[in-house]
Amino acid sequence: MLRRSLPMLSLAVPLAAAVPASAQPSLDPNQAVSATRDLYAKLSARDTGVLRYVPAAGFSEITDGSERHRIDRRAVENLFASPMAIDLRVDDLESESFGGVVVLVTGMRIGSITPPGKMPVEARHALSILWTIDNGRWQMRHVHLSSKAAGR
Repeated sequence: MLRRSLPMLSLAVPLAAAVPASAQPSLDPNQAVSATRDLYAKLSARDTGVLRYVPAAGFSEITDGSERHRIDRRAVENLFASPMAIDLRVDDLESESFGGVVVLVTGMRIGSITPPGKMPVEARHALSILWTIDNGRWQMRHVHLSSKAAGR
């Protein structure tokens, strides 16, 4: 577990060091878990309230070793305007706070985004989200999804 945590920790420590301790907000990791649950509930409901979690510049995402790409508010709006069926939820969430600046939430993302006319195939992905607070709002900075192999 520690080996997998080191890359995220290497991101979190410089971010924490960049903000003076006196300016660092007090982050409750449990709030980031709640934000993660709300994020996926709003995505599945096509609720544009989900956009409050997406920074103006978007956030980075890596899925199953893909190249890093950015997802911005326009991409979420386009998904909602598409005929895709969205059925996503999260489970087994845990969180860690780093320096009062960054919260890492890990767990499982379960469900699918399915094109019209196709049968949904429920996928299970190991999930990690790097969260910060900006002007009092939780903001996703990075999402990493990895397929969970059967039997693991």
